Amino acid sequence: VSNCLIFFRLKCICEQSSTCVPVQAGGLMASLQHGAQEMRPAKKVMDQSGKKRQENPIVYLEISIAGKNLGRITLELYAERCPKTAENFRQLCTGEAVSKTDGRKMCYTGSVFHRIIRDFMAQAGDITNLNGTGGESIFGPKFDDENFYYRHNEPGILSMANAGPNTNNSQFFITLKTQPHLDRKHVAFGRVMQGMAVVREMEKVSCDRDDFPVDPVVIVKSGQVNKVKIDLPEEKKVEEILSTEAERALKEKQRLEDEKEELTWFDKQRKVMEQGYKEKWEQMDDMDRKVRMLAKRKQKVVGVGEKRNAEEEEEEERVKEDKGIVKKRRRVFF
Repeated sequence: VSNCLIFFRLKCICEQSSTCVPVQAGGLMASLQHGAQEMRPAKKVMDQSGKKRQENPIVYLEISIAGKNLGRITLELYAERCPKTAENFRQLCTGEAVSKTDGRKMCYTGSVFHRIIRDFMAQAGDITNLNGTGGESIFGPKFDDENFYYRHNEPGILSMANAGPNTNNSQFFITLKTQPHLDRKHVAFGRVMQGMAVVREMEKVSCDRDDFPVDPVVIVKSGQVNKVKIDLPEEKKVEEILSTEAERALKEKQRLEDEKEELTWFDKQRKVMEQGYKEKWEQMDDMDRKVRMLAKRKQKVVGVGEKRNAEEEEEEERVKEDKGIVKKRRRVFF
């Protein structure tokens, strides 16, 4: 009964709205899952205070295969963590980009997906040669890897193609499956919000041995859904960077020297203290020795008594000599 009620309510909602998700052959749950995949909302970026920050740019690519319009891929760009990479892609979608080399307008419109590998990725963005050998960014021929904060942990991840570290230009790819081996090698900076079904249709296209589609997969139009722009941090000049690094190195050197001097000073103080204690101990020993000598003298003076005559002293010396001779004999005959 409960299942019937749920189905009846779903039917009423579908009749009221023209954008409902059609029920698939797999049943009610399959339809709901399909709808969740197609209409993934933009990620809410929250700051530490819990307030919503500026929303991310949302762009689109309209695709055709062999001249037949396939549909639109809507992409969210992660501007908070990857502002430079996201702004490069956004301007290439809208056509705002201008070449740093010859001043021409640059845009993804009219370019192709030149490499599609099933269960791996679909690559595009060569706006100069249209075959994967070219490309140019809004910052120049190439720009550095911004960071590797996001992972290639699901289908539909938008990431930069490159020819090695720090060689990003205009080429990008969309993952068709989880690709963890691409983490920390390619800069992921967005995701497919809507139109993953279009990506799956692109995946089915026949390709030659170089993975180039036999039927051209063309970006017939590209643009931006919302009007969000990205404020890039100001680029520092090379001289400023070098001077900052030199100043930092100088401060570090000075700090190490200060620590060394401090250690040297403590070492000197320790030696001085040890020398002082040694001299003090020697003085105390000398003083103690003198005190003992004075005490002995005082005892002699106190115990002298009456003055002895010469005969008594001679007798005492003779007795001492006799005792010494006996001791020597005992030592010899022992």
